[in-house]
Amino acid sequence: MSHITAHGLEVAVPPGWGGRVSQPLFAREGMPRELDPEDFDPAGLQRGLDGHAGRQGFFHEAGRAFCLIVLGAYARRSVVVPAVNNVLANIRIDGAVG
Repeated sequence: MSHITAHGLEVAVPPGWGGRVSQPLFAREGMPRELDPEDFDPAGLQRGLDGHAGRQGFFHEAGRAFCLIVLGAYARRSVVVPAVNNVLANIRIDGAVG
């Protein structure tokens, strides 16, 4: 798994995901590059974690399917989300290999 850690943020990209771009779940074209702090909802987590919130989205880019999951402290979302957006703005996704 590839990890990027900076400013208290961790971005993880699991290897070998077999998601198919043609599935409706991945219909959104392009990775979200700018998230809104108001999109983070404590009730949106599959398993509740006191004081935390998350956002999940599915998309395709460069012929590959992805799921973006961002978790963090709900009370600090207005501070943390701009840092997450900075990370997202600097991620480059290359085309499928193999």
